[in-house]
This record gives sequence, C-alpha cells and structure tokens, in this order.
Amino acid sequence: AEHDIPDAQPFDWTYSSPYRGSATSLPDEQVMLPSATDEKIDFESLKPRPGDEILWSANVHLYEDELHDNGDCSMQVRIRVTPNYFYVLQRLFV
Repeated sequence: AEHDIPDAQPFDWTYSSPYRGSATSLPDEQVMLPSATDEKIDFESLKPRPGDEILWSANVHLYEDELHDNGDCSMQVRIRVTPNYFYVLQRLFV
C-alpha cells in the first residue's frame, strides 16, 4: 500500500520567533521575575567517589546541521546513571 508522505517544507534556520517565553505558573496569574541567587551547582557531588559505579552512560547526538555553509550547529545529550543519582547534560554547539 502506498503511504501519503507530505513533502518536506523549506526550513529557514535564521528564523526567530517573537515569543520570549512566559512565567505565569503561580496562582492568580502572578508573574515570576528572575532574581539573583547564591545557589550553585554542587560540582563535588558530580565527581567520582569510591563505590559510585556508573551503571549506564550515553552520549546521544540529537541534531547536527551545517547551516547552509555558515558554520555548524550540533545538539548533544550526555547521560550518566549511578546507584545514587543520574546526570543529564544537554549541549548546543553553534
């Protein structure tokens, strides 16, 4: 049986949406505003420790494009699973 597969639409990688996001998840439509904080990522907890074996890890390439010969763009996700925690790092290289 034949499948009706639509033709790919032209893609303009230079397109930017005017939408800048929203932050209205508080009750009564209150708006959350960004504020300075002293909280930091605990990098010590991410360092290898005795008995903290890596059960599973992966480096997944999600997206890669040459941007019409104007450079490269690549998105990757690294995943590490241990008995005590999991760690996910998403990186976008442009």
